[in-house]
Amino acid sequence: MTEFFTQTVFFGGALTLLLSVGALIRPVRTLANVSLAVLSISTSVMYLYLYLMLAGIVLSPAIWNHMYVPWVYFLGPGMYVLFMSTIKEGYVFHRNRLMFLPGFALFAILPICYLVNPALFQSSPMEYFSSKETGLPERFLILGFLINGIYYFTIFLRSLRVFRLESLRREPGARVMLGVLLGSGTLTSVVVAAYIFRSFSTLLWSAFAMVLFTAASYLASQRVPSIFQRIGPAVREAYRNSRLSSVDVDALDHRLNQLMSLDKVYHEEDLTLAKLAEILEIKPHQLSEFLNTRRQMNFSRFVNTYRAEEAARILLKERDANVLSVAFQVGFNSKATFNLAFKSILGVSPRDFVRDAEQGSRERLRQARRARQKAERPGS
Repeated sequence: MTEFFTQTVFFGGALTLLLSVGALIRPVRTLANVSLAVLSISTSVMYLYLYLMLAGIVLSPAIWNHMYVPWVYFLGPGMYVLFMSTIKEGYVFHRNRLMFLPGFALFAILPICYLVNPALFQSSPMEYFSSKETGLPERFLILGFLINGIYYFTIFLRSLRVFRLESLRREPGARVMLGVLLGSGTLTSVVVAAYIFRSFSTLLWSAFAMVLFTAASYLASQRVPSIFQRIGPAVREAYRNSRLSSVDVDALDHRLNQLMSLDKVYHEEDLTLAKLAEILEIKPHQLSEFLNTRRQMNFSRFVNTYRAEEAARILLKERDANVLSVAFQVGFNSKATFNLAFKSILGVSPRDFVRDAEQGSRERLRQARRARQKAERPGS
C-alpha cells in the first residue's frame, strides 16, 4: 500500500509541475496564467517532499528537509490573485504583491535559523507525526496553513454573489468554479487537520484525493475547454453589480440582431460604440457590458465579425471582385484594418481566402458564422 501511495504522489508532483510549465508557455502570458503557475509549482514542491517522506529519503544538510515550508505561503496569495484576476477586469497586481513577502522571507529566515541553531532542524518531517513536539519548521508550516485559510475564506465571501441559484442555473462556468472551490477547499482543510492531529494516514489519503482531483480537472479542461473558458465571463457577470439591471436584455438582443443582420448598420465606416448605443437607446457602458458578457467580445470584434463575414460572402460570389473595394463596401476604413480583422476571424488573409479552393473558403465562412451565432445564444 505504501508503494501505491508513493507512486501516486510522484505522479501528482510530475503532473502539477507539467501544468505549471504549460501555464507559463502559453502564447499570451496573463496574470491568471502566472498565478496558476505559482500554485502548480508550490503544489508540486509539496508533492515532492511528501514523496521523499514516503520513500524514506533524508536530505543533507538537515535544512533541506524543511525547505518546502516557504512554498506553503504562496498557495493562499496565489489562489487569491488567480481569483481576483478572473473576476475583476483591470485588476492591478502590484497593490497586493506584499502578500507574497512572507514566503520569500522564509527562504532567508529558515537558513539563518539553521545556522544559528542547527538542532531546530534535526528531526525529519516524517518524525513530526510520531512525536509530541512541534518544531520550528512545523510551527511555520501550520501558521502558513492558517494564513492560507484567511485567503480562502476571503475568496469564499467574494464568491457568494457568483453562486446564487440563478447564476448557477444559467452559467456552466459558475458551476465549474463552485466545484473547483469546494473540491480544493475541502481537500486543503483535510490536509490542515492531518497536521494538527498528526495523522499521517489522513495526509496520505488527502494527497491521493488531491492527485485525482487535479488529474480530473485537467482532463475535463481538455475534454470540454469551452466550459472552463466561460468561468471568467460567468464570474465577472455575476460578481459585479450589473449595469444592465434596468435593461430588457432579451429585447436588446433581438434589436441588436436586427440592426446588424437586416439593417447592416456596420456598413457605416464611422460606426462607434456610442453611436450604436444611441440607436439602441441605451448607454455606451451598457452596450459594452452586454457585448462582453453576452457575446464574449468587445465592440470592435463584434462589428468586424459581421463585416468580415459579408466580405467573405462577396468574395465567394464575385471571384473577380477587387478586395479593397469589398473592404470599403462592408464598412472597413483601411486596408490594414480589413486584413487584420479578416485573418483574425476567418483564419486566412483575404487574398489567400480568394485563392483557396471554393469548398475550403465556404467551410471557413461557415465556421466563422457558427462561432458568431454560438456567441449570440444566451448561456453559450
